Amino acid sequence: MPLDAFDPDILQDFLTESGELLEELEGDLVTLESTPDDLELLNQIFRALHTIKGSASFLGLTNLVDVAHAAETALNAARSGEVVVDRNAMDLLLEAVDTVRLHLQQIPAGEPLATPNPAVVEGLTRLGSGEPIDASQPETQTATIESAQSASGADGRVISRLELPANKTDLIEFLLADLDETLAQIDAQVTALREEAERAEAADALVELGETLARSAEFFEFSQMAELAQLLNATGQTLPSLGETHTASLLPRIEAVASILREQAEGLAANNVITCPVETLGARIRDLLEGLDPEDDLVLAEDATAQDVLRLDGVISSGDTNDTPPNPDAPGAEPEPADAAPQQASTPEARAEPPASTPAVEQTIRVEVGRLETLMNLVGELVLQKNRVAALARQLESTEQLEGEFREDITVAAGNLDRVTGDIQVAVMRTRMQPLDKLFGKYPRLIRDLAKKTDKQISLVIEGGETEVDKSVLEELGDPMVHLLRNAADHGLELPADRVAAGKDEGGTIRIVAAHEGSHVSVRIIDDGRGMPRDRIAAKAVEKGLATEQEVAQLSDREVYRFILAAGFSTAAEVTDLSGRGVGMDVVRTNIEALKGTIDVDSTPGSGTEITIKIPLTVAIMPAMLVRVDEEIYAIPLANLLEIVRPESGRVSTISGQPVLRLRDSILPLLSAQKLFGTDPHSRGEAPFAVVIQHNDRAFGLLVSELIGQQEIVIKPLDEMFDHKGPVSGATVRDDGGVSLIVDVAQMARIAEHQTDE
Repeated sequence: MPLDAFDPDILQDFLTESGELLEELEGDLVTLESTPDDLELLNQIFRALHTIKGSASFLGLTNLVDVAHAAETALNAARSGEVVVDRNAMDLLLEAVDTVRLHLQQIPAGEPLATPNPAVVEGLTRLGSGEPIDASQPETQTATIESAQSASGADGRVISRLELPANKTDLIEFLLADLDETLAQIDAQVTALREEAERAEAADALVELGETLARSAEFFEFSQMAELAQLLNATGQTLPSLGETHTASLLPRIEAVASILREQAEGLAANNVITCPVETLGARIRDLLEGLDPEDDLVLAEDATAQDVLRLDGVISSGDTNDTPPNPDAPGAEPEPADAAPQQASTPEARAEPPASTPAVEQTIRVEVGRLETLMNLVGELVLQKNRVAALARQLESTEQLEGEFREDITVAAGNLDRVTGDIQVAVMRTRMQPLDKLFGKYPRLIRDLAKKTDKQISLVIEGGETEVDKSVLEELGDPMVHLLRNAADHGLELPADRVAAGKDEGGTIRIVAAHEGSHVSVRIIDDGRGMPRDRIAAKAVEKGLATEQEVAQLSDREVYRFILAAGFSTAAEVTDLSGRGVGMDVVRTNIEALKGTIDVDSTPGSGTEITIKIPLTVAIMPAMLVRVDEEIYAIPLANLLEIVRPESGRVSTISGQPVLRLRDSILPLLSAQKLFGTDPHSRGEAPFAVVIQHNDRAFGLLVSELIGQQEIVIKPLDEMFDHKGPVSGATVRDDGGVSLIVDVAQMARIAEHQTDE
């Protein structure tokens, strides 16, 4: 029975339940490897897999049933004591789980289900019959879970199934993670090339990004991706010296290259290699870089897009309006005549209907996520109106024309509205709160794979997984956490022999510790590895021009360690497929700051490293201090505000020409809000108040004209077309109905730090 014959609610329930069971199942399997005699855990894993298999059987998902049944058979043999779940058996079970996860992703996308790896199914079946698995057998280390297939599209693009040797198959997931980061940075730099003032800096960044991407692509033998990356590298080197005519024809073509790379990366994520006819595009880019004038019919309009270039330069046909590459599993797709492995016989569920005919399945918690988002937005609007009513009530209270009893009734009603709105806000926020275990539960498998790839013995300890945060915060925290764990495994922990030589146990430990701290959540990633050498980091910082030797000598250890969060900073002796390119920690810092959070680094050489992340429980509503800067009112997040002072003339002085504030035993950089936001300093005269703000472990003062008071604000994102001055991260509506910009504390802290360095 085709999937579209089922009630969408039934299909949604299956995906939701199976997804939750699969998350628990993976963590339980990793635990089982260290406690193979735990019969209760074995039974729990067996029941979860049996539930998934039974539901899949009802829906006619034969491929999913086949792999789940094989894993279930092996687990049943382990329950009866016929086999022991050792490392080889666990490799097979985890690969079976990966296949089921892939199937659950393919179902809502309307894709045909992947054929299970025959070697995995056979190995699990043999385990189920009581036969041991020989680790030396090559069939257990397969490159893909699907046979190689390929198809050609009418526009010349070819999509082939990904095939890699076993030693590179294990690393593809790390390439995908790095690809996503690198391409995001490439997109940003390509966009910056459009701005003449930013062009030189963006071109320099493109040189390094292109070189990094080309090196990774060459390692995995993705020749066309490497070729396109080298074009970006060459463009970065030559573009600043080109004239406007050549630049105008070149920039849209570089955007087209970036779009092809993004398409190829998305293809790899689906186990596909996409090859495009880029010969003409590449030749025209090289001609432009050499200064050759483009022919009249190849000159691009000022508003030319990447899609215009792809059509003009023959990457896609001029009449093609669907840029989706052909699906090698789709009916009627013709296999590529050369170098393509024969197709396997299709099974009933592999003949899936196109995505348009598949019932739409929405991601859910307990209710549809979209409904929760709508409800949260409405609560935000309610908070704004509550603030407005409270302000009006205060005005009416001072109006003598109204009767005293009426004024009192209005005040009481406004207070009740404030209380009820607060209760509703808390209730709605709780519906979106999820325990960090939802995220942390994925990491035992990650650490197991990292230990295998690095030949290290690594234990993972998780504390405080029951700590809850908003769903949006949980989702955004995932990628930074993976980066930090990979760095801890690759850079932080030593090899067993090195640990023994240093007087440690062979096995290293990574701890994740989470806890509530007021309106924030603290997450610490702690390893007992080699720690970070201050001298090497300081030397690298000087080499990269981040500080002078004299400045570094005056910094504390924590301030020196924070250099690792700078863009492109890495002390790795060599680049590996896990880390070492210098892009990860910068991305971590950016993602955490986007959550209005902070990140701090501490380390003890020889003993280990501790990274502390602090993030708000929610990023939608927060308390803020409203301040006036001349005629404008700005909101400063209250969590970053330490105190407010009225600086006396003797407390304000200058160091190296930069203003500073002497506050008790500290000397703080002092910023002028009038200068930062470009307001009119003559409208209200001097700024008599200094708001002391802290970000991470750094504090600075901000001079403002007037203090308005505290208020709960609802964060509204700024439109990309909105032209504003100064470090701001969003906007809010005040209780008087006016609009205020929200101060970006992280960016302001960097300005203060730069001012100090000067």
